[in-house]
Amino acid sequence: MNNARQLLIQSPLFAGADTALIEQFFSRAQPIRFAPGEIPVAEATVTDHILMVVEGELKITVELQASDQEMKFLHAVPGTFLGLVNFFGEASQPCTATALKEVKALAWRAEDWHELAQANPVFGYQLAQRVGRELVQRMSTWINNLLNHVSWGV
Repeated sequence: MNNARQLLIQSPLFAGADTALIEQFFSRAQPIRFAPGEIPVAEATVTDHILMVVEGELKITVELQASDQEMKFLHAVPGTFLGLVNFFGEASQPCTATALKEVKALAWRAEDWHELAQANPVFGYQLAQRVGRELVQRMSTWINNLLNHVSWGV
């Protein structure tokens, strides 16, 4: 996980954050691993963690279509955050993430993000905006993907 710190520094969510703040975030993270086939995030479950993929790849799915319909999958690669909905409070996860190969990640309690954002209000405000934009972008991608693959009966 040597590149974990660099991924955090380069993340658009942390743009403009000073080194001390990045180190505070990094110091609260717990390293975690997932074997191929393991599910670190399950749709419709409630968790209190935010994950950042450091190594490996996960397939992201949403069970909105019949099982016989083909749908393109999104992938979480190094630098991708999962569980961002937890930044805004207790919420059901909107997707399932399944490890395609061994995944190394960093895990934070959502509370850690809240505490650091409150202690650094300017950055906390920027982080909240960025997390919100990221979630809206993901939702838009899912909606477009769904609309492009649904059978309209025409």
